[in-house]
This record gives sequence, structure tokens and C-alpha cells, in this order.
Amino acid sequence: MALSREAILSAPVAKSEVFVPEWNDTVFIRALSMTNRVKLLDAIYANNAAHEAWKEDQEKPEDEREGLPRVDIQDQAILSLLFCICDDKGDLMFGLEDYDTFAGFDYPTIVSLWTALKKHETRDGEAEKKSSD
Repeated sequence: MALSREAILSAPVAKSEVFVPEWNDTVFIRALSMTNRVKLLDAIYANNAAHEAWKEDQEKPEDEREGLPRVDIQDQAILSLLFCICDDKGDLMFGLEDYDTFAGFDYPTIVSLWTALKKHETRDGEAEKKSSD
């Protein structure tokens, strides 16, 4: 029997509890929703545009510059994690305002989280059933 409309619309958020060795503890990770994917892409495009504008401003003679503040390129792995780490109910725990804190984490921690996210996004049906229970 196929899923009903109601069953599809009320399906639980698929999440995985993953161990982060650097923290010696676990976190929950969910895949990007389409809404959050658009927000992530908007953040990436806005950051790239601001960075390019700053670079172009810096290339002008000093007396012609607009004085734009320096904008560094943001790491896309960190941005993705902000939209994927969730609580046990599947609700996101972080937002763009947490970027600088995550950027301060050591690289192995980000790699562990990113690796867990990629594994979750390519999950199989059996693993999925266990993580949603």
C-alpha cells in the first residue's frame, strides 16, 4: 500500500546520531531540507558577492575606494553543518550567526562532522529505519 498524503506530509525528519571523537560525545545530524538548501545557497551567494565587492574596492586607487569592510570567503562545509546539526526532534540548533564559532573549531572536528553529514545523506533504508526510531 502506498503512503497517503497525510503520511507523507507528517513523515518524521530523518536524522542520525553520530559520534564526534574530538568531543567524545554524539550529535544529531539531518539532511538539508529544500528550504534550508535555498537558505544555504543564498548565504553562499551573498558571501561571494560581498567578498568580490570588497576585492574590487581594494583594487581601486586608495582615494577612490568606498571603504567596504573586509569580507572573507566562508567555508561551505561549515555553512552546511549549520543547517544540518539538529536536536533529537530534528529541529536545527544553529544558524548563520554561529558561523564564527564553528570557524574557530579545529579542522579535525569539522571534518568529523562533515564526514558524518555525507554518510547520513547517502544512508540506506535499514540504517534510516534505525535512526528514526
